[in-house]
Amino acid sequence: YNPVNIYPNPVNDYLTLDFGKNNNLNLSITIINELGQAVYENQIIVNDIIDIELNSLPVGTYNLILKSDLWKKSFRFSKLN
Repeated sequence: YNPVNIYPNPVNDYLTLDFGKNNNLNLSITIINELGQAVYENQIIVNDIIDIELNSLPVGTYNLILKSDLWKKSFRFSKLN
């Protein structure tokens, strides 16, 4: 497992997830709002970098949960405007 980088934080429109050398990674992506509600869910195969469009989310703090077959990682980020 290689480290995952997310940026920018805080975010306005698009959150970038950089998976480095984690090729063909089967991944579940979930974004949870401050009330504990899932506001984004997706199951994808990642090869490099992906962008998640967040224009529809209100301003606030969110948890990004990434889960593969081998690991689970959580990130906290803030959404502006």
